[in-house]
Amino acid sequence: MLDLALIIIQVLLKSHTLMGESPEQLLASVPYSDFTKAMLHDLERLSAELEQDTRNVLLTYARIRSTLDPCALIKLA
Repeated sequence: MLDLALIIIQVLLKSHTLMGESPEQLLASVPYSDFTKAMLHDLERLSAELEQDTRNVLLTYARIRSTLDPCALIKLA
């Protein structure tokens, strides 16, 4: 259910309500600790898939890193 935290955050940040209540009125905000747990949850699985799916795993690592530390990619440059 950790993916639910990420889905709720995406809905709250990017949704466009066409009718009815807005997501902000229906969904509780996600605590930052739940967000970070959800982002880091798949690291072990990703490590196992690195050899078979290198490109996607590295892109996912970069997405996680840049989401948790927005300055990380700038620091690497």
